[in-house]
Amino acid sequence: MVVDIEEAQKDPQFRELLDESIEKGAVLSMLVFDTVGNTEDIVKNTLIDFIARLTKEEGVLYCKGEIHEVLKQEDGLFSGYSEVNILTASFNHLVNIAVKYGPVLAEILRPEEIKLTLAEAQNVILDASQASQEFVNYIMQNVIKGEKELEFRKIIQAKAKLAEDLKQKSKQ
Repeated sequence: MVVDIEEAQKDPQFRELLDESIEKGAVLSMLVFDTVGNTEDIVKNTLIDFIARLTKEEGVLYCKGEIHEVLKQEDGLFSGYSEVNILTASFNHLVNIAVKYGPVLAEILRPEEIKLTLAEAQNVILDASQASQEFVNYIMQNVIKGEKELEFRKIIQAKAKLAEDLKQKSKQ
């Protein structure tokens, strides 16, 4: 798979669709994702599957990825990365993908400036917060056990109470 967004943009039809999408709030970005595995094939196949999964994410209008050379590490594992050019319907969709998949590098290619309404900015924050909570819940259910779980739950409850107290105080 070869990514060449500059070449694709030379096609007048593609360029017109891209320009129209960006005028309506779409964001064109280049994201880099990495992975590690026991074999070169596992790494390549993981990246191929990952790019295919990205194309199906909500808000993805265009997605093309290039998988770079997979390298054998000193510890015997293999590592590789892919550069993905992705057009998302909005900045919020891009943030959701970044939060969900954790790219190691992100570069917004277009537009030059991103403007958000207050409601859009709040949605970005709330979506990121929800993803964070889902991650915490996953850790709670699958990783932390026993006394550490009870200790962590107490900390979470104390934070929730503090947040509620601050919310009430700010209303006064």
